[in-house]
Amino acid sequence: MQNDLYYKPVFKVIGIGGTGRRIINKIIENKINIESLFIDIDQKDIELSNANEKLYIQTNKDINNLSKLDLSLIAWDYRDQIKKFSENSDLVFIVCNSSGKTASTISSVVGEILREQKTLTMGLCVKDFYTEDTEKLNNTKQCIKELYYLTNSLVVISNERTLNYFDVNEPNIRVINYVNNVVTSIVSIIEEVSIRAGLINVDFSDVKSILENGGLSMVGEGSSIGKENPIEAVRKAMASPLMEISISNIKSAVVEISSTPDITMADINDIISEVVSLTRSDIDIIFGSNFYYRDDNVKEIQVRIIATFDENDVDNNNLLDYIINNYSIKNINNFKPLKNNNI
Repeated sequence: MQNDLYYKPVFKVIGIGGTGRRIINKIIENKINIESLFIDIDQKDIELSNANEKLYIQTNKDINNLSKLDLSLIAWDYRDQIKKFSENSDLVFIVCNSSGKTASTISSVVGEILREQKTLTMGLCVKDFYTEDTEKLNNTKQCIKELYYLTNSLVVISNERTLNYFDVNEPNIRVINYVNNVVTSIVSIIEEVSIRAGLINVDFSDVKSILENGGLSMVGEGSSIGKENPIEAVRKAMASPLMEISISNIKSAVVEISSTPDITMADINDIISEVVSLTRSDIDIIFGSNFYYRDDNVKEIQVRIIATFDENDVDNNNLLDYIINNYSIKNINNFKPLKNNNI
């Protein structure tokens, strides 16, 4: 048996469809240490993927002539390859776009296979714009609902809310890059929070305790620099500009504070108090902190938050239906809490 003190968790990511391919490629480009599997029925997408492993699902028919049930049955025949890839993993991310017939169907099959295998899973599902046709909107509804029940934890990222940052004349590639960076940042934050040693450690067991019964979740990151009030870092981390849910429904959170050594007890108290103020008085918080240094000696505080929502609130207030059907733009005061290096 390995000593937990030295155990490094194994994270893996399964990307499905074009969105899954782009995000896996971004994860690899950002040198995040995580094994990857890309799945698609399109040979061109397979060739464009930089994933460690690739699974080409052959249909022998035009996708337009296949029902979702037909596609599910075909994908299920590849379950041994999916099980083998996910073996010995501590957490598997399922990354997909909800609107496409291929991605929405195969992601549900993957979720079912991993659930059967009792693998801890987190779904990262990108919801498309309201201007999609009726079939794609229906795919979105089905995909999000199925992933909510099949995964341990689900984050829904809304393309519609990119309009907080871009107008309709913005080049599409910049919008795509923005979403790719947001999803990649979620993977990076969870990986770094789980393995980084600190003055007050947060380890993977803490993250796992949050995610394993998480349901709907959010992940955020924010910072304050120089004379900025430390609570600005919390507000940026909690803004979650592309996520379709109110932070007032958060039931539990891992909060990691990374800072230069000049952080004060008052700063830490203000940060934790602000998390409680923005959420609820009975929130369950697991807190950790660590130090780093800047060459310019400027004070900096970074806050990372991994949070999950109260299932009773989700059920009683129909929050899942709200997430599925809501396409309004969120007023987030132009906060950009996650790393978006291509913006």
